[in-house]
Amino acid sequence: LYLSLQKEFDLKKILLFFVSIVLLSATSLQKFDSKSFREFVQLKNDMGVFYLLYGKYDGIEQKAYLHITKDYDKQEIASITLPQRNYENFNIILDSKTLGFGLDGEMLVISGNNDGIDFNFTQDSNAKLNKIYFIESNILKTIKLGDKFKDKVTYQAMITKPIILNSVLKNANTLNKSMSNALDIEELKENLDSKLKDDMNAYGKIKFDVEFFSTGSVGYIDDNILEIDTVSYSYTGGAHGSNLKSMELYDINSGEKIPSTLEEVFNINDENKDEFLALLSVYLKPQKERLYMFPIDTLPNSFFLSEDGIIFMWNEYEIAPYASGMITTKIGFNEIKKWIKDGVISDYINKRINDTRSNNK
Repeated sequence: LYLSLQKEFDLKKILLFFVSIVLLSATSLQKFDSKSFREFVQLKNDMGVFYLLYGKYDGIEQKAYLHITKDYDKQEIASITLPQRNYENFNIILDSKTLGFGLDGEMLVISGNNDGIDFNFTQDSNAKLNKIYFIESNILKTIKLGDKFKDKVTYQAMITKPIILNSVLKNANTLNKSMSNALDIEELKENLDSKLKDDMNAYGKIKFDVEFFSTGSVGYIDDNILEIDTVSYSYTGGAHGSNLKSMELYDINSGEKIPSTLEEVFNINDENKDEFLALLSVYLKPQKERLYMFPIDTLPNSFFLSEDGIIFMWNEYEIAPYASGMITTKIGFNEIKKWIKDGVISDYINKRINDTRSNNK
């Protein structure tokens, strides 16, 4: 009996050893440069990608947003955002080879170090939607002026739009149509190319170098709501260009676009506008030295979802000089909920409040 038990125990140890080897090899991490990483995740040159991750940062379990994109110098970067750390963001250049990547089954694994803090994340297999591609289209035209002071000018534009590929999400096609009016990469690329040409033709005569860039990213995601943020940059002459930021919200379960503007979501009218501005001013007080005037008298241009509140934003020049940049402030769900109209966003806020209460019990 003893020998039989000993053999069974030894067999279990052997099996456990081989299982460990298999798991280790499945998630073994490699250091890639940007070209090798694109080959690893099968990304073409005109594509970026977003991953919803879950893992540990500084030893604390949390989710993370990973965008593989390009910075202003056209370097490939891994841009990592930590929603549960007040949307702390850091970028690591892929060519620095400081990141480790691997696969756990079909899920991406990433690990590295940010200013002395270790992190390790895996693509969230429990999420309804954990991967979104961004397709890029560009146009560049050089126009000869024949002017003795300026021989030629250029018109340059770029746009990115999201698309979901190879997903088990039930309403992926509906969501793709809502976000980008396309069902596959080819259709989306064709739409973007056509839009850039139409915009250039509609711009008219070009006397100065012109630049228009519109870059999309995931600003917020859970199993119910997807927020796609867009940063638009334009330069049409002068000392500098200008930036605008906006967002659109989508219902992941239906695939439909949902109300996304201040007017659609917030119950603000002539009678209560001053009260709402007063509330915003309270939260903007720490930044009052950056503003044209305080208290403010201008409603925000946009709002954005976060883990624990609503972020309100004013674009450049709206309530502050260009040097101050975009102005933002966040108001917690409990205080802002009375201003929200009934609908998907109010349901989302109430759910977040109830989840927080349950976690605090």
